[in-house]
Amino acid sequence: MNCAGCNTICKPGARLLNCHSCEGIYHIECLNIKQQQYSSLSEEFKAAWKCPSCNNVTRRGRSNLLKPVRSTQIPLDDNMNMSYEIEGQAPISSYNPCTPTTPAASVHDCVALETGATFHTFTQELHKTFEEWRSDMNNTLTVFKENIKSSLHDWRDEMEASITKLNDDLKFALNGFREEICTLRAEHERLKHQTADISRDVSELKASMLFLSGEQDDFKKKVDGTIRQSTEQSSLTISNLETKVDYLEQQARQYNIEICNIPETRSENLLNIMGSISMAINFPISQKDILSIHRVPHAHRQTNKPKNVIVKLSSRILRDNVLAAFRKVKTLKTDQLGLTGSTMTVYMNEHLTLKKKQLFRKTRDLAAMHQYKYVWVRNATILVREQDGDTAFAIRTDDDLRKIKSRTKGGNKSACGGSTQHTQ
Repeated sequence: MNCAGCNTICKPGARLLNCHSCEGIYHIECLNIKQQQYSSLSEEFKAAWKCPSCNNVTRRGRSNLLKPVRSTQIPLDDNMNMSYEIEGQAPISSYNPCTPTTPAASVHDCVALETGATFHTFTQELHKTFEEWRSDMNNTLTVFKENIKSSLHDWRDEMEASITKLNDDLKFALNGFREEICTLRAEHERLKHQTADISRDVSELKASMLFLSGEQDDFKKKVDGTIRQSTEQSSLTISNLETKVDYLEQQARQYNIEICNIPETRSENLLNIMGSISMAINFPISQKDILSIHRVPHAHRQTNKPKNVIVKLSSRILRDNVLAAFRKVKTLKTDQLGLTGSTMTVYMNEHLTLKKKQLFRKTRDLAAMHQYKYVWVRNATILVREQDGDTAFAIRTDDDLRKIKSRTKGGNKSACGGSTQHTQ
């Protein structure tokens, strides 16, 4: 069978409660009953237990108040608690595991099944109750009017027949009228007390809603603070990891040099081109010292420049010597290497990671804007010098760009398309 609360199959061995009124089966979890509470239930309680729906019907039969319940909300006051009922005995209104059972109680281990009603549903039920009260009063007044009319009619007929009988009938009618008035007064007092109780319940409900709203605001502030702190920590961790990854990538490229503006051809031999470059810079390089040589695509696919050539050498010392020899030449053209096509200036630098290339580009642009003379890279570190004889300083992060100060002097044309000089 399926649970009447969650509509899922009740598995063997599950802890269940069976309503003795509608015979519906419920998981104790759907009734907000804990394992410890369920273990303390007596067999008499389990046999007499009613589900929230049947229990609500029983309460409405006992009073004119409609108390809608919902199993997923904690009751806001004692009047809205659902408790089990045993036929022939008064209902247990609430359950407190810390309060001992009174001698007058005939049922042991009572457990209140706490339920609550939303304010909107409660208002609808209250309106419905008032409508029923008004309808009952209208019916009572209608019956009363009909009785008066009937009494007056009888009195008139009997007056015509007998003055004596008229007096007797008049006394009888007046007595009935007096009883009706007493009944109406009693009913009025009862309704007045019930209205006062309802007003008190509504006030308590409003106070509870305000309290819950404040609790929700406090919880939201705590959650926002936790999320903000977690985000800051995550951002810091990610930044540190990116720095470490960039460092490891740069370490993997410490033997590499990057050559720009070498024209691409279908049948090109990069080893021969590298040999021509080594002869042009007066630093012969043996082919056994070249571990690999290949082209890499540009980060921006839409560029028309030839792909850069990456050369991996056998040692870092050899790489530094090749770069030093290239800097001595200062300017190297493609026609000096015997390459066909339009003449372009060849540039050679350390093979930097994408992150360092972007930082290098920002540094060159900012240095040119503030009229710094030298921007270059040594051992994967970006160095900047304002003028000849000034102390050079390193740019390792975007925050270090603040070190660059504005000057009035202009800079020279740099390698690979920059506006300041690469070499020292």
